[in-house]
Amino acid sequence: MKLQPEKKPVELTDCSHGESEVKSFLQCLPFISELRFDHQSSDLHEQSRFLVNLFCAAAEREQQTGEKMLEMLASVCRYETFPIWDEYIDDDYVMYQRDFFLDLYSQMKDRETKSGLSLLPSLQSVFQSAAPKVWTIKLSERKTSILPEVMKLQPEKKPVELTDCSHGESEVRSFLQFLPFISQLRVDDGTSEASEQQSCDSEEEMAETHLSEDKPELKESPSSFRPEMKSEHLQVSYRFRFPGPGVFQCSFTSLVFVMSQEAEVLYRTRPWPESLLHLSSKTPAGMLFNIQCSEGAINQLHLPHCETKEALCFNGLLSVAHITDDDEMTILQPMKITDTHVLVDVPHLSALGLIWDNFCRFFQINQSVNGQVLLYLRPPGRGPPTLDVLLLCRNIPLSEVSKDHADSEYIKVSSDCILNVGYKYSAHCEPKSSKNPEPKLFQNMYGPNFHPTFVVYLTTNPESLTLIIKDQHGTEVWKHDIYLPDPPSSSNSARHTSDTLKNETSIKDEILKTLKHLTKDNFEEFMWHLKHESFGNISPIQEADLENANAKRWKVVGLILQHFRGEGALEVTIMVLKKMDQNNLAESLENWAHNLKILSPLSELPF
Repeated sequence: MKLQPEKKPVELTDCSHGESEVKSFLQCLPFISELRFDHQSSDLHEQSRFLVNLFCAAAEREQQTGEKMLEMLASVCRYETFPIWDEYIDDDYVMYQRDFFLDLYSQMKDRETKSGLSLLPSLQSVFQSAAPKVWTIKLSERKTSILPEVMKLQPEKKPVELTDCSHGESEVRSFLQFLPFISQLRVDDGTSEASEQQSCDSEEEMAETHLSEDKPELKESPSSFRPEMKSEHLQVSYRFRFPGPGVFQCSFTSLVFVMSQEAEVLYRTRPWPESLLHLSSKTPAGMLFNIQCSEGAINQLHLPHCETKEALCFNGLLSVAHITDDDEMTILQPMKITDTHVLVDVPHLSALGLIWDNFCRFFQINQSVNGQVLLYLRPPGRGPPTLDVLLLCRNIPLSEVSKDHADSEYIKVSSDCILNVGYKYSAHCEPKSSKNPEPKLFQNMYGPNFHPTFVVYLTTNPESLTLIIKDQHGTEVWKHDIYLPDPPSSSNSARHTSDTLKNETSIKDEILKTLKHLTKDNFEEFMWHLKHESFGNISPIQEADLENANAKRWKVVGLILQHFRGEGALEVTIMVLKKMDQNNLAESLENWAHNLKILSPLSELPF
């Protein structure tokens, strides 16, 4: 082929998947103008499989040699009738080309996940050049479920012909996925009547999602309020007295209360009951708020969501869980869904929170959400600074996250980004950290604890750095320059460390002195509470750790301090003593803490 004066088209027959054959074919790429398949000599699946193997081999060679093999391979596939000769085009060609693209994308995506190679970006230019002019959709076909992902790769909207219509709810909902990529909706002659009815049904369902861009829900804008916030047994609670009827938005949680009268409201988050969610095939889509107020004072509640506008096109995706104190769950349908909130009438108060329908979430191919990147600088210690980086859904309040990082300094930067549930993300630091953290899978978790997604260990003490978050395709989803606070002087740092150690030593000694007043049976009851009860959003101490302590009181006190972080251990000890009716001991410990002005770190969250 080197002897030919110009590049020529090549038609492949009898595809082979042997590694040596695939690699040898790569040597021909510089001399090929178009790569075509003989659609009669091998089946569609074998052709797409060979092409996937070819892209994988090209990616591996590109990593080894630096040659632009993926671009070279993609260039020979960018012609209108790909993957066959134009002289073979007939009435069956449209369906053949559609099925080929679907099979190719499905195999390529699966191979990318298994191999870790970046393949789909190279395939995008092929889909943009050679995608069918008209897409045919058969909702009854299982392979149709991946078509929205393929249609996203096209540079512009395309006409769609709908065949084999069905009025089933699942088929109607699945069709809504295609709307953002369709320029015209056509129906074949055999299904026009059914398609007309289905199109009407779809429009009605779209209307019922009630996206409000131009029409606000209420004539008056919510008045922002800052509630009294305090720590109660290692949990943040919020309290506010509303002056009268009106619409009020909490500046910490973004909850909106529509009040009918003057009333005091007390609210806090609580863990989701996993067993109830599993039985009802639901997933948390927000924090679960326990709300207490006089009956009838709250007319309506607006719960913040993190959905993108595209996701809100899926009717039935979001609903509201109403969970009673007896752990009975009912599902409330939203009155309206805006760009930021889900509006629901409040029949009775207890725990209320947003939930996703797992079925709808499954059909939402691109599970993107409005996310946030939160940064916490750990307190100074030996060595350079350490930065905790958290990737979270945007409707998680900062106040709920900061309680788990009370000893760290919150770094306020623009946090907004778009994240995809199920994608892997990586953190990159300039100047480079000592070691880039391992990529982590992003999941829509809503507590009760919020641990760092990445821990960035810096090699020096820089005044500033640039932090970049990339998705699994290497695309930047968030980037920000960060200016780190000046480290404390050595004298201040030593004084701070000394004060901290004195406090911890004092607390340890005082708790140990208090627990020595318990009988053996009472002390066993005390340990039972530690290993069986959660305190706020903090899980119990592991039973194995308590067993290793061998019932020695000084070891148990050490575990309490380690698990509940300094002053928090004091609060837990007092709480358990009160549950055991050891009120004299609890009161004595409280008075000691009050006299020394020792406060729980949760009472001073960094806002």
